Amino acid sequence: MVHHRRRARHGRVDTAKAALGAGHAVGASGRNAHAVAKAVGEADGPLVVKLDVTSRADAEPARRR
Repeated sequence: MVHHRRRARHGRVDTAKAALGAGHAVGASGRNAHAVAKAVGEADGPLVVKLDVTSRADAEPARRR
C-alpha cells in the first residue's frame, strides 16, 4: 500500500511540475507545506498550502486561499 501511495504522490508532483512548466498557475497542498514546496519546486511558485483534510483548522484557511 505504501508503494502505491508513493507512486501516486510522484504522479501528482510530475503533473504539478508539468503544469508549472507550461505556464499554468498551480495550487499544491499537503500536511507538510515545506515538503510539498520542496517536491514541486519553489521557483516560479505554486501556491502551497498546509492542508490536513482531517483537520477543520487546516481546511478553513486553505479554502479561503
